[in-house]
Amino acid sequence: MFFTSESPICIGLRFLRYVFDSHREHVKELSEILRHLIRERHPRLSETELDYRRDELIVLIHHGLAYGVIKKISLSVGHQDLKDSFSDVFNSNDLLSYKFSRSKF
Repeated sequence: MFFTSESPICIGLRFLRYVFDSHREHVKELSEILRHLIRERHPRLSETELDYRRDELIVLIHHGLAYGVIKKISLSVGHQDLKDSFSDVFNSNDLLSYKFSRSKF
């Protein structure tokens, strides 16, 4: 297996893409599960409120997951001793995901 200085970034971003793609494919099932869990906890919510909370929870889950993965990437590549190694990688990629990861530099 070939390892480059870009590998840790790509692995983290591929994981994030896999999770988001999986959720996209199974959004109906995820929505039903979350709806059921919210209903158990708050049985008096109206249907509109229930749907709103479910949608809000899905967004929070995705934001939290994205933040956690990008934070982990930035911590793993943001060490001062590795700054020179990863500078070339960040300079050669103008993608938003790389900009987020670079924010730790």
